[in-house]
Formats: sequence, C-alpha cells, structure tokens
Amino acid sequence: MFGRRSLGLYLPGAVCALFVGCGGPEEDPDPDGCGPNGSLHQSFTGNLHCHCDSGFDEFDGICLPESETDTPPSPPISNPPPPPPSEVDCGANASFDGSRCRCDEGFTLVGDAQNLSCAAIPACTGQNDPFEPNDSPGLGTSLSQVQDALYACPADEDWYVFSVSAGDQVTAQIQFDGSSVDLDLFLFEPQATNPTAFSVEAAGDAESASFVSRASGTAVMLVVPYGVGEGGYLMQVNVEPGQAPVCANPGAFCQRSSDCCSGSCHVGHCH
Repeated sequence: MFGRRSLGLYLPGAVCALFVGCGGPEEDPDPDGCGPNGSLHQSFTGNLHCHCDSGFDEFDGICLPESETDTPPSPPISNPPPPPPSEVDCGANASFDGSRCRCDEGFTLVGDAQNLSCAAIPACTGQNDPFEPNDSPGLGTSLSQVQDALYACPADEDWYVFSVSAGDQVTAQIQFDGSSVDLDLFLFEPQATNPTAFSVEAAGDAESASFVSRASGTAVMLVVPYGVGEGGYLMQVNVEPGQAPVCANPGAFCQRSSDCCSGSCHVGHCH
C-alpha cells in the first residue's frame, strides 16, 4: 500500500504501466489503495494520492478517522523489544544494573556463555601470597617485588604495576594448573581505562597477552580467577624497547580511539 504511493512520486511512467488508465486528467488505479475509507487516485502527472470519505483524513497513505490522524497507528511488532530493566530476571543471587546482570556481593559468575549463573564465593583454602591486599590498581604490587610463585583465591583480584616507555613491546604470561583454576589475564597500558590485551593466547594451563605501549607511564596487569576455583600461578613479564608510535595526549583532538595514547576518544577529544 505505501510502496505504491511512493512509486508515483518519482517514476510516473512505471506507475502508468502498473495501473490501468493513465489517459485522463485523473484516474482511480486502485480503489482500495487507501484503505476501506478512501480510494487511491492518480493525477495526470503520475502522482498518487488518497481521496478520503467524509470524516476521514489521509495519514501516511491511508484514510483514518479525523480523530486518529494526530497519532500514527502502531504497526504490528514482529520482534518485541526487550523488557524494561525492571522486568529483566537475572535469576537467583543476581540483579540488573541497567545494562547487564551482575552477581550480588559474595557471589561470582560461573558456567559458560550458554549457561551462566551466580554461585557463592567459597572461602580460600590455600595459602594466599604475601602481596595481599592488592585488590585494586591503586594497591597494585610492583613487579620488581615478585620473585616466587603466587596464589589466586576464588574471585580475588591480583593487580600488578610496572613502568613502560612509549613504544615498548610488553608481553606477559601466567602459568597455572588448569584442572583446579581458570585464570584470566588483562593488560592495561598507561592512561588506559580498558585493557589493551586480554588473554590473547590461552591454553588449558597458561594465558598470555601483549601490546605496544602508546605512552610512557605505569602499566597495569590484572590476574583473576574465573568462577570459584583457586590455585597457584607463575608470572613472567617482558618489556622490550621499541619505536614510540604517534598518538595524541588527553585533551587533544581525535577521530578514533586509536588516535589517542589512552585509547579513548570521546566527542572528538582524547580522554
């Protein structure tokens, strides 16, 4: 219905071929083209328009009661939109934060992408390493202090910090017993708020990641167990000097995130 109306706006010759009777000043190619309360007419120029019955007005190619033409009719919904946040059911021990489900305090995510749930975080049964608490970037352990094996308790974050210069090639690796714990590795370059590298290479008992730093400063590494496992791990970080890439500092103009040393471009400026 609406397609036929739009055809006549720019292709009158084709409209005449589609509808019978283009010889007079105005023809009626399809009396039902505007709904049951009007008819579709074609002028001598080929334009299509509705002639609505008394008490009806044209709205978007259809004749509707005059009382309804101020509000467009609601089209049928083939794919209903997701429910509002208040109606999202995250299951037991979880809540919706407006964008995704998050486990309640004292619980952590377990399962795979097809079957996720929140399980209670058990007490750590092993001997934690002496660098606790290093549970945030501000409390991160300097890599120069790390000599021996480390230990990851369930859902416990281990943060580490080290210095880099712009252009340095950073490669990190952790090794662990994959039968008892699944560890994730994240690397943050200086000034970055999102990890530059996250478990780029992973095996059953090792994960590694690398990046070239776009700025000088303090790089940060995070090691955290997935799920409720725990276990020891070894860590190795190599920093190789390299040629500094060209990037913009915070506040400078940018077009994309890669323009910024921080990796964050927002409203045309580096953050």
